[in-house]
Amino acid sequence: MNPITKVVGITLALAGLLSQTACSQSSVTITLGLIDASVETYLDNADPQYAAIVNPYLTAANAGVQYALTEWKTTDSAELKFTKIAAAFSQIAKPIFPNGTPATLIANVGLVSTAIEKFLATLQTTSAVLSSTPAGAEAFTAAAASPKALKLTRGDKQALPKIADKNAKLKARLKQGQH
Repeated sequence: MNPITKVVGITLALAGLLSQTACSQSSVTITLGLIDASVETYLDNADPQYAAIVNPYLTAANAGVQYALTEWKTTDSAELKFTKIAAAFSQIAKPIFPNGTPATLIANVGLVSTAIEKFLATLQTTSAVLSSTPAGAEAFTAAAASPKALKLTRGDKQALPKIADKNAKLKARLKQGQH
């Protein structure tokens, strides 16, 4: 199979996952899960000779997901949670590849970058809704019985432990340099 075709297939599979879970999960947890899924995709198709360049990036992405999972459990306001999580992810720098790096490797790392960008865009949208409410999150909460932008859905609450489990497994693989 052509390596580019494989990457496109993986991308379509991730999009399918997104559409299947969209009914019960908010876009915030869906895109967070896609970050781990794209890290796993990279690790499953990795070239060990590029581990020194790519693993710090993947480790940072993995740590960002862990930070988000931890922050959601805090008593911080929704606005503060989104701000802290976005700040953690915005510090993640994409790796710079040397000339001659295979296109498939760059494309697989691109899946991780795209997932992070989608997650940040989701956080920015949610944060913008909160900021545009005159009295902030408190007024937004009072104005809507159960605003999806602020509260995790039942599907989110069911998905978070699965995301945390996958995240822990990926962290162990990254730590061991296992591809």
